[in-house]
This record gives sequence, C-alpha cells and structure tokens, in this order.
Amino acid sequence: MSANKVRSNTLMNLLSQSYPALLEASHKEINKKLKSTLLKVTERDNDLIVVLSEDKFDLIELKTLRPLSDLSQCIAANNFYFHVDVVEVEIKKIDFNKAVKLMKQTPTIPLTKSLAELDKILVEEFTKFGLDTFLDVENLDYSLEKASELKNDMLYKWVSDIIIKRDRLMLRERFISATNAHYNTVDELYNGVRPLLKELDFPDELMNHSFSELRVFNPKGWDYAIQPRIDFLAKREFQFIEDANKVNNLEVLKQTYLEQPANSALWAKTNSSSNGLALVSVAIAAILLIKNFVY
Repeated sequence: MSANKVRSNTLMNLLSQSYPALLEASHKEINKKLKSTLLKVTERDNDLIVVLSEDKFDLIELKTLRPLSDLSQCIAANNFYFHVDVVEVEIKKIDFNKAVKLMKQTPTIPLTKSLAELDKILVEEFTKFGLDTFLDVENLDYSLEKASELKNDMLYKWVSDIIIKRDRLMLRERFISATNAHYNTVDELYNGVRPLLKELDFPDELMNHSFSELRVFNPKGWDYAIQPRIDFLAKREFQFIEDANKVNNLEVLKQTYLEQPANSALWAKTNSSSNGLALVSVAIAAILLIKNFVY
C-alpha cells in the first residue's frame, strides 16, 4: 500500500470519528466517493476543507485560487465543516467563519532576490494552476484586470500580492543601480541614493546621516537590500570628500603662492606674454608644486 493511500485512509477514519454518520449504511455511497476523492487530492499535500451533510459532501482544496463563492454554495443549516491538515494528518471541526478565513489563503510565492528568479517561479505557478491560458505572466497588470473581470476574488488578491513583490524587487534593483551609478560629487551621490532609501522605508531619523556613520547602526528593520551596500557607499562617500578636500587645499595653496609679490608678477607676466617657453616653465613649476603637495 502506498504511503499516500495509508495517509488518505487515516484521514478518512478521522473524519468518520468526527462525523459518525459516514459509517451508516445510508452514507455508504458518500463514504466511497469521499474516500476516492481524498486519495486523489492528498497527493498534492494541500490542506482541505471538507463539508459534510446528510446527503452529500464537498471538498475544497486550499491555496488553489478557488473563489470564495465556491464555499458560499456550501452554506446550509445542517452542514458540518472540517479542516483537513494533509501533511500533519489531522482533522479539526470548524465553523463557517473559520472556513472563510482558510479559503482566503493564497498560494505562497517564495522569497526571491531578483526579478529573474520571480519571473521563473511565476511561469511555473501560472502553468501549475492553468492560468497561462487566460492570463499573461509577462503582463501582471493585465492579469489583475482579467482576474477582476472573472470576479475571482482569490485570484485577484494573489495577483495583487505578486505585483507588490515585483514592484519591491524593481525598487531594490533601482537602488543597487543608483549605488553603482556615476557621480561627480558627494552631494550628487546623496541625491541619487537617498530618495530610493526613503522609498525602501529607511528610517527617517537616519536619513541625513553620512553613509560612514550608518555603518555603526543596527540594521534591524532595514530592507535587506540596504545593509550590504552601506560599506560600499561609505567608501565612495569618503573618496568624494577626500577629492574635494584636495581641490580646496590646492586652491588655498595657489592663493598663498600668488600672495607673494614676485610670484604674482610672474603669473601676470606669463598670462600676458606670447612666449610659450615662459608659459611652459610656469606650468611645469605648478605641476611640481601640486605633486609635492598631494603626495
């Protein structure tokens, strides 16, 4: 006997204990059909809702995007509702409100770190649920509109959740691109990165700290794309600040040099002279002066 057959038989026995009428002769046909259906659906390991009454049963497989209207058709005064945990092989009697909550569960989309990974998973999920025949996995906004037209609330919620995940991944990729982009100054770096940090829900109270300062803060609660980039951003920030300081220091040195009368006169003479040799001489002197200061 297969493992799944043993499991389905166990679940059937548990249902019979919770609803003894299944063992009565009048329920023989229902018992037989339910047993056969359990054997088939439990192969997928999804939880179930089983609805039993005097003359029939309904079985709803959870996390399969079935609309809530499927459950509303099972409303009756003499109906009994059971939550079947297929993996744990457990049966629990529930009321209709609990059944509705369980029905609202949608298939779980695994956490992915790139749009490419998400796209691959979505193709598999759309194929598994047969959605590729009337929805477009490459155009989720269109798929959301179609789900609305179909009046399938569960499908609409599922596609909505996927769009939220997709938009978040796109935002993370924009953030990473911004950290790698070309900038000329540290202010350009801040203006390119900080708006995306805000979109990623980075704490407002830390927003104006330098990237170097952010390295000492606990990253708990930050979007997972942020913390790995902070060291890199701090290094870029330091380089921009260091380069700006060098330029400022050289300007100060130049002004100090020109404050000396002899140097000032030489500079003025060079600027007004057409003598290329004099211009080259001053340029060489300036280069040597800069080289000695910087290094």
